[in-house]
Amino acid sequence: MTDATPIFIPTAEVAQLLQMSLPSFNAKRDWLERDHDFPPPMPHSKRPLLWRRTAIFAWIERQGLAPTDQQHQAPVPKTRADRLMQKAASA
Repeated sequence: MTDATPIFIPTAEVAQLLQMSLPSFNAKRDWLERDHDFPPPMPHSKRPLLWRRTAIFAWIERQGLAPTDQQHQAPVPKTRADRLMQKAASA
């Protein structure tokens, strides 16, 4: 993980890392947390929900679903909020 890699990732990116559609991930999230030790979102965030990047990658690896190198790379910030999150993570 580089300094530019965000610490927290939004729901859409978590779904993408799990190779699920966003609606499918949203429908299965409670089940994953309850029955499969999936990490919960950060307790202080309501919307958009945010997850700790390292917790998601650790869970993926424990499941034997190791992501590709491309998935480990930080996404290019698309919005002002994304840029602010990257800036806060690198501070």
